Amino acid sequence: MVTFDIRSGSNYFYTHHKPPGPTLLDFLGPWPWYILAVEGLAIVLFLLAGLPFWVGKKEGRK
Repeated sequence: MVTFDIRSGSNYFYTHHKPPGPTLLDFLGPWPWYILAVEGLAIVLFLLAGLPFWVGKKEGRK
């Protein structure tokens, strides 16, 4: 994706810079650190989304 962004001059997923207006990315630090923070946040959210299934499976529910 980053290679495509460089070749096309675009900024998909804000990999080169933040959007011009105020966003939640402002709370995650400057570029490139906010990219790592978003990845960490995504991992935590995926784990939280899977937690009910993991607990249900552990208790023997199908």
